[in-house]
Amino acid sequence: MIHFGRCRIARQLLMDGRFFIAPSQTARGLFNSFLLQVKSPNRARATQRVGWHSNSFVMPDDCFGVDRRDTLLLQSVTAHEHSFRQSGTLASWQQNVTRYASGNKRLVLAISAAFAGPLVGPCSAEGGGLHFEGASSTGKSTALHVAGSVWGGGDANGYVRSWRATANGLEGVALAHSDTLLCLDELSQLAAKDRRK
Repeated sequence: MIHFGRCRIARQLLMDGRFFIAPSQTARGLFNSFLLQVKSPNRARATQRVGWHSNSFVMPDDCFGVDRRDTLLLQSVTAHEHSFRQSGTLASWQQNVTRYASGNKRLVLAISAAFAGPLVGPCSAEGGGLHFEGASSTGKSTALHVAGSVWGGGDANGYVRSWRATANGLEGVALAHSDTLLCLDELSQLAAKDRRK
């Protein structure tokens, strides 16, 4: 139940999120009355990033290991624009992707790295990254696409993103992949001033 003093704050938060309330005293009063009467045994908390939050792992469309007292929901500007998509079944992924990794150290490493992200936090380990380097047409981009297939895809590039962005833009991309996998291809596209070696 919301206390009367918080009705104004709740109303303002909803309006900031583009909820429309008619600009009249009557409409505000009716909405406040509604808020004061709402009683729900369920609660939901919002978060602005995917990944671990206490004992729950939040994804754009689901939450795993949820504390039964609270539901966690991803609410961010880009929550609906994500690449975490399932396509097909585990069996089809094994048949069409992972069987080609057998005997290919680069692909095995890429797939292993894809599964490592969610384990870093619970294992109290430090995060890190891999940089596939080598001549053109040696399978670097293919390794990224194979790793990305663990987490999804959705457009022509699947789950793989480009380095072609500003440093601030890349920070937002990284935040959208917290505790998961971030695949960035073509380091040469990153502005020299933004590279840190």
